[in-house]
Amino acid sequence: MNSSLLDIPITEWSYDRVLKWRAETTPQRPFICFEDGAYQTYGELWQSVCRLANGLSHAGVKPGDRVAILATNSLTAVHAWLAINVLGAADGPINPAFRGQPLVHALTMLGASIVVADHALLPAIRDVESELPNLAQAFHIGDARNLRDTPEFGRISVSPLQAVLTGDGSWSPAPVRFDQISSVLMTSGTSGPSKGVMVSHAQAILIARNSVEGMRVTDADTFYVAHPIFHMSPRYCAITAAMLVGARVWLDAGFKADRWLARVRRSAATVTIGHGPLLGMGLSYPAKCGDAGQAEDRNWTSSLI
Repeated sequence: MNSSLLDIPITEWSYDRVLKWRAETTPQRPFICFEDGAYQTYGELWQSVCRLANGLSHAGVKPGDRVAILATNSLTAVHAWLAINVLGAADGPINPAFRGQPLVHALTMLGASIVVADHALLPAIRDVESELPNLAQAFHIGDARNLRDTPEFGRISVSPLQAVLTGDGSWSPAPVRFDQISSVLMTSGTSGPSKGVMVSHAQAILIARNSVEGMRVTDADTFYVAHPIFHMSPRYCAITAAMLVGARVWLDAGFKADRWLARVRRSAATVTIGHGPLLGMGLSYPAKCGDAGQAEDRNWTSSLI
């Protein structure tokens, strides 16, 4: 384990410090890829995050603001989460399956004036626009070839997230306090309307440290992540944990029980995360040739949020 990050005092537990340290210390180390795409290094990630953070600041995002994210798994969604955090603002990731009143409730509870959303999910926002008086701007993630299909909004301004990118990545944000809120996560809503759970930078990093220590993660490890990144498990138990030690993350589009172990094998993962029901579904399928030789040997089972 890398003592330089794992032993820093709690007053320095913030995403901007962790990401900047990684970018300066291990810039060429591969960090994260999406499915079979190329790995983005720690140095490249920091540049992407700084460019987006700079653009979002020019768009009006300030420390203490809340910015909603309505997106499926992608590298851009990860960049958005981290860019919002290093600005000292809090992201509010929303289940992309929400429609109608659950979506209105989540966006209203966050009090966000800006949402970053997948292009394909813009119609869900447009359908409830009249019930979102505080939402003023939507930046969308998506293939530029589909921009002609962007739905028309009456009041909310809509533009590609790529349009806010500025600079060459050399811009650096002001330091963020360890006790600032980094994210507002939504509970599942199974016992009533979703509640917002405020997670500070220090709390996020503490969860990641527990994951590193519990699974003995090192810089030689690769995480396989199929959880949706609006959930706390992939964010903290895998992606942030990997940052702390310089490990890799293979981010998948989502979990499918019939291909789970094959995807773990394809990613060359040595560690993954899961929940009891998820693991049960994945392991319920008949064994296939090569399953016994899978390198993945550690799993973190989470029951939170």
